[in-house]
Amino acid sequence: MFWQEFYQVRQSVRSSLWVVPIIAIPFAMFATRLAHWLDLRLQWTLLGFGVKGAEALLQATVTAALSFLVFTFGSLLVALQDDIAAHQRRSLHRRAVHIHVLVRDWRAKSHGN
Repeated sequence: MFWQEFYQVRQSVRSSLWVVPIIAIPFAMFATRLAHWLDLRLQWTLLGFGVKGAEALLQATVTAALSFLVFTFGSLLVALQDDIAAHQRRSLHRRAVHIHVLVRDWRAKSHGN
């Protein structure tokens, strides 16, 4: 029984979307604290940025992240619309075939009498 439960939990974790954020959020919090501590300790001057340079770098990063989000969700929307349209075409085709069969049967019954 243990192996079956283990397999079910493993499959659930592999197919779920919440595992990575649950692990990443505490790791990011720890990494941020570590970076601040190291910065105070080592007095880093990475690339020699001042306040203005750091603000420009942050603005560029935020702009790139937002552009990526817009592109990703736009692509997802197009894929979803395409899937819905394909499903509608199949559904309409099935309905048309069903109506054709009903009409054929009705004609056969009415002409047979």
